[in-house]
Amino acid sequence: RGPRSWKCLGLFSHSDQTLAAQTLKCQERGSTSKGGGGRIADALASGSRNYTTQSFSIDGVSTWAQGIETEQEIVHGRKGSVPMIQAEPMRDTIVGLTSLQHHNVFSEGFTTQLAKNIESMEMLKRQFDVASVSTAFPGTSIAMQLKQVALLMNVREQRRTERDLFFVQLGGFDTHTDLHDVVNDKFTELNAALSAF
Repeated sequence: RGPRSWKCLGLFSHSDQTLAAQTLKCQERGSTSKGGGGRIADALASGSRNYTTQSFSIDGVSTWAQGIETEQEIVHGRKGSVPMIQAEPMRDTIVGLTSLQHHNVFSEGFTTQLAKNIESMEMLKRQFDVASVSTAFPGTSIAMQLKQVALLMNVREQRRTERDLFFVQLGGFDTHTDLHDVVNDKFTELNAALSAF
């Protein structure tokens, strides 16, 4: 018997392989180990230099951007930071709910996290409002995501962040027919987006 080999779980399962790619731990099922990017942000923040870090998921929630200590910031792929509360009457209601003292650990946790997320989204929205890029980006999904990354990089000093991590994605590679044409089209789309970036 030779040394024990570790094999990735669920080799023919799309969801398992997506999680494996985002956690960088294919031998563990699920996302309990958190995302690769989030763990990198954790390491940078807790390392000898104590970098201030942020981890962003552009265009939706991702496992990759979530760390153990680092919370992912979610940015809309085309609109940037969209505030959770868009009307003053709703703001007053939510502020009232989140300022109540609850005697239940779950309620306290929920309201604390909700208030923190609203504050974070509003601060990010203010930063997006002053960010700009002079480059014209194509209208594709991946190009618009990279534009959001460029805008965030533009206001890095205002955000007081030393290291940023970004998760963007381009789907549609899972094909069982027309492989050559699909991959060629996807790489053309990606190349145009990266050229603008």
